[in-house]
Amino acid sequence: MARATIRFIHSPYLVYEQNQGVRFAPVWAYTLAAYVPEAWTASVFDCTLDPVGAIDDADVFAFSGINQDLPSILETHAALKRRFPNAIFILGGPIVWSFEQDGRLDALSGFDHLFVLDGEASLPNFLNALSASGRAGMPKVIRADRFPIEAARPMRFDLLRPQASRYYGAVVEVARGCPFLCEFCDIRVLPQNNETHSKDPRLIVDELDAYASMGIRQIQLACDNFIGDQVWANQCVDAILDWQARTGQKVALYTWLTVNLSRLPDLMAKMRRAGFTAVFIGVESFNANSILETAKVQNRNEARQMVEALREIQARGFLVIPGLIFGFDSDRPSLFDDTLNGVLESGLLGGDPTFLIALPGTPLHARMKRTGRLIEHRDDTTLALHEERVSKVESNIRYLQPREFLIAGFMDFVRRFTDAGYMRRRFVTHVAIMRDQRFVPDHALGYGSLPEYLKFQLSSAGNFGRMVKRGALFLRPDRLYTVLVGLWLVWRHRRTIPGLRHHFSIWVFLWSNLLLKYAGLTAADFKIQSVSASEMDAIWRDLETHTPSGVTTPDGIKVGAQEQRTHQALTALKARLSSEYSLSDFRKS
Repeated sequence: MARATIRFIHSPYLVYEQNQGVRFAPVWAYTLAAYVPEAWTASVFDCTLDPVGAIDDADVFAFSGINQDLPSILETHAALKRRFPNAIFILGGPIVWSFEQDGRLDALSGFDHLFVLDGEASLPNFLNALSASGRAGMPKVIRADRFPIEAARPMRFDLLRPQASRYYGAVVEVARGCPFLCEFCDIRVLPQNNETHSKDPRLIVDELDAYASMGIRQIQLACDNFIGDQVWANQCVDAILDWQARTGQKVALYTWLTVNLSRLPDLMAKMRRAGFTAVFIGVESFNANSILETAKVQNRNEARQMVEALREIQARGFLVIPGLIFGFDSDRPSLFDDTLNGVLESGLLGGDPTFLIALPGTPLHARMKRTGRLIEHRDDTTLALHEERVSKVESNIRYLQPREFLIAGFMDFVRRFTDAGYMRRRFVTHVAIMRDQRFVPDHALGYGSLPEYLKFQLSSAGNFGRMVKRGALFLRPDRLYTVLVGLWLVWRHRRTIPGLRHHFSIWVFLWSNLLLKYAGLTAADFKIQSVSASEMDAIWRDLETHTPSGVTTPDGIKVGAQEQRTHQALTALKARLSSEYSLSDFRKS
């Protein structure tokens, strides 16, 4: 009897320039493949590597993705459905949870079954039931409990190995959840996700070793906050250092964490020695009241704490990739200048600012809904951000600041943010910060290594063409001069700041991303709106009538602590609009 087959289909929506020419192995597919029952044969197909027409038949096709992937997922699903009408099509991942929260599961109705939350247990249960008795009686929507990542299995590296040379880098999932309170974050509102759950460091090291044995050394340690559990973070880094000492293997590491890393000098030193080159930190705003509004308590900035913390981290040798957000209610008329100044003072090299979005299931989404500020479809569901994507800048909420101010301000911001002179000053500041006795060198490999990147670009005509397109951006004299200044600084400090060349290559890559993404930006590229007078009244009525609950939900979500801080910030905002500035000041800016 033939074995049943399941094929995992990775079909992301490659709409952004950031990933052009740089491919990472789809960790979700190789992870879930490890949980497929022995009676089934699993395989993985990556649509970023090969055409959809090359996909072979299977009993089950399994998809996953995020909201923005929907156009590509639906297109690939339709193509496979036409070719293999008797196959079973299932979909899971963040997109399903998000669409359920938004009341829009009907948009995914073309799939035979939808999986909500973690699939490590629900997928094998589904496949076993399918083998035993077929689909009869199976629900359309299959909901799961949270899977304990502490019990995770090793990925199916045997399936990845034949494709390994086609990837620039890879991902190791190391933890899930974050203990902080951010109002806009859809990570912490998942059940039991407002705390950190961590994978066994021994398994993490085994997976790093497997990648290194295949020649993949550019590694992202995927998590919601690497230092959400500081005891575990130290244990994990210690395990990586021990593995490197035992085997002589080296990998270059990138991860996601919070700015309170600045208060952990011993951990920072160990992370640098282990090969952590770059870290993503959600800076969001340099306005203290905007930070309070979103309850991002770890980002306090009443007295420049944020700037000093970012400088402290980079003094150790890290390159910080900042998340930056415009459109908080508390943002002042000076928000664009404040961001430019904050980025420069902090010596940050990266950053691609976005406008605040109300993700389904978040407290921000609930607050926007209560006050009538969600941009709705006629059927009363929230605007789907993947649909009608004709703009480079869009959101699903109505902002307090006037639309005209936000559009003009952002266009001017992008021009100044990508200006060669401003970029040059940022790199000079970044280098000056690292010329510090606290600097800790990492090993020579380095995340964002230029030789590794060039080797991958030369692997195909398409990649090479994209690299040439990026290079042409720097033929303009002012940009070329800035790049040459950067190279001179790399050469000058090659002994005192080893690894600066990796920061240089990441800086140029991220700069080119922005130039490509915002080329020809006009007001027509914006799909954003602002509040009306009646909606403004609703904001203040909500402030008076919606009392912070002060509770933690049964799923462990710290609702009350966040609401108290948001309420405090909006109360302060109302007072400032009566004394320090008014909405008319935005129109004067």
